[in-house]
Amino acid sequence: MSGALPGLEHTLKYESLPLSKRFDVVGTANLRSSMRTLKGGTNLNHGIDFIDPDTGFTPLMVATMQGKVLVVRALIDRGADLEYQEQDKLRTALIIAANYGKAECVEEILRRGAVINAIDKYEMTALMHASKHGHKDCVAVLLSRGASPNKTDDHGFT
Repeated sequence: MSGALPGLEHTLKYESLPLSKRFDVVGTANLRSSMRTLKGGTNLNHGIDFIDPDTGFTPLMVATMQGKVLVVRALIDRGADLEYQEQDKLRTALIIAANYGKAECVEEILRRGAVINAIDKYEMTALMHASKHGHKDCVAVLLSRGASPNKTDDHGFT
């Protein structure tokens, strides 16, 4: 059936799934066919930066949070906005990757030109998030790429 999601026992429309489930499908199925499934066809450019009404996240943010670097690459290749800030805490995909300890995603997003010292609602950078959560590999990537260790958050902490 056209529009069916690969690997599921029953047919579901992509749009009916919560955003996190959409990328579970992408991450577990063949990347090329899954990317076509995302929009029920081959043109993924339409709506690449749609915002999930429940989370405020874009597909790039969800793929980053889940550490799906192949999906991150595919979305960026198709024009995903690296600097979009979700409305609740103003986090970017880079900040989310660092917060969740996804060093490969941090590296990929930086390689593609993300602003390394972007700040969220609390004036925290990706480096601050990685440090706060003990993600040493992300800290190392961020410092090697030029993240400022001297920025301060809204409480004056570095």
